[in-house]
Amino acid sequence: RHSGSAVPQSDLYSLGIILYQMLTGRVPFNDPSSTTVAVQHLTMPVPPPREINPELPPTVEAVLLKALSKAPEDRYQTGQQLIDALEAALQADDDATIASPLLATAVSKAAPAAPTAPPPSPTPAAGDKRPLFYVGIGVAAALGVLVLLALVLTAFFFMRNVDDAASQTAQETVDATEAAPLGQAPTTEPLGDEAPATDTSSTSEPSPVSPPTTEPPPTPEPVPQILADTAGNFGTTEQEAWRYIWSPPDDDNWKPLSFEERRYGDCWYAEDYIRICSDSAHPGNGADVGWYWVSTVSGPLEIRISANKIDSGGDGVVVSVYQNTLNTSEEAPLFRRTLAGRDSQGFAETIKINQIEPEESILIVLNRNGDATSDHTAIRARICHYYCP
Repeated sequence: RHSGSAVPQSDLYSLGIILYQMLTGRVPFNDPSSTTVAVQHLTMPVPPPREINPELPPTVEAVLLKALSKAPEDRYQTGQQLIDALEAALQADDDATIASPLLATAVSKAAPAAPTAPPPSPTPAAGDKRPLFYVGIGVAAALGVLVLLALVLTAFFFMRNVDDAASQTAQETVDATEAAPLGQAPTTEPLGDEAPATDTSSTSEPSPVSPPTTEPPPTPEPVPQILADTAGNFGTTEQEAWRYIWSPPDDDNWKPLSFEERRYGDCWYAEDYIRICSDSAHPGNGADVGWYWVSTVSGPLEIRISANKIDSGGDGVVVSVYQNTLNTSEEAPLFRRTLAGRDSQGFAETIKINQIEPEESILIVLNRNGDATSDHTAIRARICHYYCP
C-alpha cells in the first residue's frame, strides 16, 4: 500500500514480525520473490506460532497474533498496550516451562546480575530430552517481561542507553589507540632476514608460442517456452503458475480469490458474479479481478492476449497489463484495451518485453468500464520465454 497510508500500528506489525521470528526461529512468510512476500503479508494470515514452536504458551501466541492482525484497527493501538499484554500473558503462564529456548537464552544473557539459583540437581542422562530451562516462578515472570520490554525498545531504536554504549565504544577506541606506540603500524608477520633475490635472467626460458586462435562455436538458437497460460495452466491452488486476486477499484488492496464450486462451476470466486474461470472472467462494480505471475527466468518475454465479450450489452470492460507493480491506480500499464458493451469482434494483441529477470512480475487486470452489468468476458493470456510458439 502507499506509504502515505501508514499508521503507528504499521510499526507494531513490523515489531510483531521480529518477535515472531525470535520465538519460532523463522519468519512467517518466505519466498524467493520479494513481491510475492509483500502480497502474502497483505492477503494471508500468518502461520500459528505454536505450530512451529509447540512449547510457546498459548497466552503469548494470542498476543503475537493480535499484533500481526491484517487490519490496523485490530492490532494494539500503542506500544504500551503491546508491552502490557505481553506482561499479562507471561504472568498468566508464570508456573509453566519457559516456552522457547531462544527466550530462555535471551533471559540468561540479559540478566547477569540475577541472584544465583540453588545448585542444580544432578545432570540427567544423555537420552533425557526434557527442557533444561527452568527458573523460579517469580524470577521467570519478571525477567521474561524485562527481556521482552528490551526487545521492544531495541526494535524501535529507542533504547535509553544508546548514547552510553556509543560513548563507551568511542572510549575503548581511544584507549586502544593510545596504547599503541605513535607512528608504529601493526605487523602481521615477524621480521626476519630477507632472502637474497634470485637472479633468474640467465635461467629464464623463452615464452611458449601461443596456439592459434579458434573461433567460438555459434550461439544456439533460443528455444521458446510457454511459461504460463490462463487456459492451459488453470490451477486449483495458489502454488500453480497463476495467482488469482481481486481488489476494490482504484484501491490497490489486492486479496486472493477462493477456488470453489459455485453457480458458474469450478472457478476462483469473491462472489458468484466476481470470478475467474479457465476461459472467462467477470469483474464487479466493487471488484477488479487479476491474474498475477512471477518470473523464474531471465531474457526476452512475449505476452499474447485475446479477449471478447460473451454478454452483449452494458458499457464494456477494460483489459490491462502491468509489469512489476500492484499499484494499478497510479502506475501506467504496458497495455490497455477497452471492449465496448456490444463489441462482437474482440481483440488479439502481442506484447514484447526486451528483458525480464527472476522475481519480476506480470499482472493482467479485467475491470468494469463504468458498470459491471453484462461484463462476462472470454479472455486468454499466454506468457512465453523469447516468443510464443
